[in-house]
Amino acid sequence: MFVFFLYVLHLLKYVKPLKVFQGYSGNVRSIKFSPDCSKIISALDDKTIRIWDIESGNEIEELQGHSQFVNDAEFSPDGTTIVSCSHDKTIRLWDAKSFAEIKQFTGHTSAVKNVTFSSDGKTIMSYSYDKTIRIWDVHSGQEIQRLRGREDHVNDLKFSLDNQQAMSISPGGTIEIWDIQSGKKILEWKEDCDYAILSKFSFDGCRIVAYSTYGMFRILDVATGTEIKLLEGYFDRIHDVQFSSDGQTVVSCSVDALRLCDIQSGIEIQTLKEPFSGMIMINISSDGKMIVAASYDQKIRLWGLL
Repeated sequence: MFVFFLYVLHLLKYVKPLKVFQGYSGNVRSIKFSPDCSKIISALDDKTIRIWDIESGNEIEELQGHSQFVNDAEFSPDGTTIVSCSHDKTIRLWDAKSFAEIKQFTGHTSAVKNVTFSSDGKTIMSYSYDKTIRIWDVHSGQEIQRLRGREDHVNDLKFSLDNQQAMSISPGGTIEIWDIQSGKKILEWKEDCDYAILSKFSFDGCRIVAYSTYGMFRILDVATGTEIKLLEGYFDRIHDVQFSSDGQTVVSCSVDALRLCDIQSGIEIQTLKEPFSGMIMINISSDGKMIVAASYDQKIRLWGLL
């Protein structure tokens, strides 16, 4: 009984509202933390990238240059540069201090939906609606590999821990893994249900969480497809889901609620209601201490551990 009590105490990772960021127009299409967890970067459909200081709550900078929707943006692992991608078919690299545009990566023939850095910051991976995943050299700006996969769209992209493999997951739960140097696909498997509509990788890329229309999350091992855990009872329409940085918690958002669930026990830790907010996406800081959500009401909400 005492052991169980200690375990329950371990689960109490309650979060509280910290700040609300507002004052922008358009809808947020991606939102992420900086590596040092001091800033938030958002990509918007008003063609801008906006950077917010967490401590003050103020907007630091608005990056302009893309000619259409900005779909994704993130800081490099060392925090010195920013990469963004857009419906204008380009990927752009920015200096994170001067906020000047450094270079463009061109070659995709349709809107670029996702972009991410490798952990060493030397390469960039992108996915476009032209149905290709491309690997780019940051220094030269040149495309160094092109990967062609399924006709499905891609939900999430991830480099392997050693940066030697590229991993993608589709809304239907199809995992594909390529060797970057050769460009050869080394693994493909599809979740054994056709009703998965949202899937995301864990921070380390070793697991995925897949949400289905039947109101449940499945935690799966990337290498084998083996189910690790089934979390049930999620009958609200889930818009986004993320693993915590330690891989112990799944955080999901619906239109009006944020929910935290412990993976090992399957216990829901906390539900945070935000009526009429229309939350559409979330992100968790790398230190696991903050959660940020973007909403249709043109507000960015920040929560932190108690």
